[in-house]
Amino acid sequence: MKGPNRVWSVDGHDKLKEYGFEIYGGIDGYSRFMLNYWVNHCNATEVAVMKFYLATVALYGLPEVIRSDKGKETNLMTESHVKLQRRNHPSIPFHKAYIFGKSTRNIRIESWWSRLISSQTAPWKSYFVSLKENGFFDGSEVDKTALQYLYMDEIRAQIQGFVKVHNTHTIRKQKNRDYLPVGKPIVLYKYPPEGVPNFIEVPDQSLLSSLQEKVADWDENQYITPELESFCTERLASKGFPPHEEMEFSHDNEIHKAAYKFLRNELL
Repeated sequence: MKGPNRVWSVDGHDKLKEYGFEIYGGIDGYSRFMLNYWVNHCNATEVAVMKFYLATVALYGLPEVIRSDKGKETNLMTESHVKLQRRNHPSIPFHKAYIFGKSTRNIRIESWWSRLISSQTAPWKSYFVSLKENGFFDGSEVDKTALQYLYMDEIRAQIQGFVKVHNTHTIRKQKNRDYLPVGKPIVLYKYPPEGVPNFIEVPDQSLLSSLQEKVADWDENQYITPELESFCTERLASKGFPPHEEMEFSHDNEIHKAAYKFLRNELL
């Protein structure tokens, strides 16, 4: 039986990982509602993925099944979900709560990544590759820091806008795929058609709070130390560049490119 919160598909998007940007996301398998996402510099870690999962559960509730690949970064998330499910259903077997599979078989989230690539991350990847090919990026922490300082907030904002559009656009009937529901993902998720069950459950709050305390010290929003941020801000201002939050980040704009090259040298 299908319905919202029957299966959440979660996975990482690594197309920009080489340049210091990692993306992790989760989508509801039935409605294709994008539940949550994070953009940071270290999302492919156990602590970050566990915190991502717990924040999503705190926001929406406990789904029946999580589906992900079997990477090392999913270990703590897997353990957390099985613990929460077994608090509600003590005898539930592992395979009824969690499904491991290759990323390429995790169709719902992979399909969403494909749309994100064509709309958002491919132009950024092309720009970063051009920096590398022209000798302005060598993979060092210095270069990644300069990119993150200038572009992290802009990439986050663009992906946030894309998620909003996706969740409110209308999914139409697809040829040869009549079994897929049609409508807006946010409506299908929150108000499924009559007769379609919602599989969400209330998680045990004491256990959820206990799990959240274990990862409370990791700040998902911080991607650069305050000292480095102050240094970058001061050096760019000394050269007459506008604050990075006021820059135009179109890919044909030369100001932010010049700012990156200058900041890279200053950091070195």
